[in-house]
Order: sequence, then C-alpha cells, then structure tokens
Amino acid sequence: MVQTRAAGSRRAPDALAPRIPGSPSRLTRRSQPPFPEPVPAASWGKFEPHRLKTIDAQEIGAWLVVGSGDAPSVLLIHGIGASRSACLSRAKILAAQGCSVLMISLRAHGDSTGDFDDMGYCARNGIVASVEFLERRRPGKPIIVHGLSMGGAAAVFAASELAHRVQGYILDSPFRDLKLAVRNRTENALPPLLDRIAYMGLLDELLGMGATPEVSFCAGNGDVQVATIPEALARSPAILS
Repeated sequence: MVQTRAAGSRRAPDALAPRIPGSPSRLTRRSQPPFPEPVPAASWGKFEPHRLKTIDAQEIGAWLVVGSGDAPSVLLIHGIGASRSACLSRAKILAAQGCSVLMISLRAHGDSTGDFDDMGYCARNGIVASVEFLERRRPGKPIIVHGLSMGGAAAVFAASELAHRVQGYILDSPFRDLKLAVRNRTENALPPLLDRIAYMGLLDELLGMGATPEVSFCAGNGDVQVATIPEALARSPAILS
C-alpha cells in the first residue's frame, strides 16, 4: 500500500529545499525554466492543448489525442528532466490502436508550473488531475496509466488515491524504491560525506511530506494492477526506446 502521514503533518514543497543540509538547489529544483510546448503538427492525430489544475494549485500542461469507440484512454507520463514531447513516439503507437492518449508535463517540467522536484511524490497530484480530466472527457471508458522512470514512481504514489478508477498501470523503468532514488540523486550530485548528509536531509523532508520510503515501484503493491499490453504495442521497438 502507498501510505501517507496525516494531512496536518505535511509541509509546503517549495519551502523545503533551503532546509536540506548540504543540498544544492539542483537536487530539488527544476532543471530549467518553463518553456513553451506548442502543439505538434502530426499526421496521426489531432492534438488538443489543455491546462490541468491540481489540488495544490499547480498547472499541468497537457495534450489530448482522442481515439475511437470504446478503446481505453492512456495517460502517458515522461521521466525526470523531460516533458510530454518525449512521449510522442509511444502516443503514435497507442493512437494507431484506437486509444485516446493524454500526454502531460509533470510539475517543474516543460511548460507546467512548480519549482520543486521531489522524486515524483508531489507530482502524484498531476496524475490524479489527469485521471479526473479523462473521466470527465471520456466517462465510462477504461483508463490505463503508463509512466516512465520518475513518471512511473509518480503513478505509484497516486495509486492509493485513484484506487479502482484506473484499470491498469504500465511502469517502465521505475525506481526500485524511494530510498534508492534519493540515494542515487545525492550520490551523483555531491562529493562523499556531503552526499550522505544531503541524503538524510532530503529523505527526512520527504517523510515529513507524507512519503513512505519502503514503497516498491518495481514489485508493485495492492493499489497497482498490471496492465495487459496490446500485442502490437509489445512488439514495437519504439515503445522500449
């Protein structure tokens, strides 16, 4: 299960980074300023631009390509440092299967708002807002969440709130668990000793926000059901790139 602490114990994400011992801003701040993401000119689908509002007052940039009939809606979520443009090759494959595809840029990425990048924990609110959007736009149609790397972690964090509203998850190269994700980030960015101090500080801050470090993003949990990948999708080299 994805567990959280009581709501009253959580702290505002953008106030956290300066208090992380020994941590430079690059560990928790967005890697680049917001940039425009114009609607792609693609022959395989008609793109609708949208701005989705999250429960914590962030705006998430999104593109929707509407499919046909009763085919499922698929939410595509990119990895760290990317944006929804990175999902275009996968979206093309899914659209060819008749699926409706919603591509989003996670908070602190692309043209979405937000400065704090916390391994996908706060980004879960964007996943919930995206599912709510698909429920309004295509009521009664099944929803599949497909997350890559940190996008997969954000999907797992959102799973307990979404429960049975999502029919399946495809998690592509997610973190093994939150502790390892934090350790890798601090180890890659800081010299020895300082990286350990920053690790303990950042992990403590995430715990203060309600994250559970033991949750596994690879083994799954009671909130995540594995999606059946269409045969044509599974055979495609593009989906693995």
